Amino acid sequence: GWEPQDLTPFTDVLNKIMHFEGMKIEIIGFWIYCFESWEYRELLANMGFWFSKKHKAWVYSGTAKKKIRTKNTTADIRNMWGSVEVETEGREKITA
Repeated sequence: GWEPQDLTPFTDVLNKIMHFEGMKIEIIGFWIYCFESWEYRELLANMGFWFSKKHKAWVYSGTAKKKIRTKNTTADIRNMWGSVEVETEGREKITA
């Protein structure tokens, strides 16, 4: 199992990106996904994110990008691993 300290690298990254206006941040499984984030691409790339064309998002895992070929959609990955949306500035929290 994982321990809360395992999330420390994520906490550091989230603290840096939470103020990016209008961007949707979601933690899905072991990855941070940043949707609607094209204007921040250079900053995200410098922090170790990579762009996923399939998911139309910048993704961070804390490790180098791996070549992963999968048929899973973003929704499939959410269902498999669970997800948490992170509140950011300039985005209203959407509740179902």
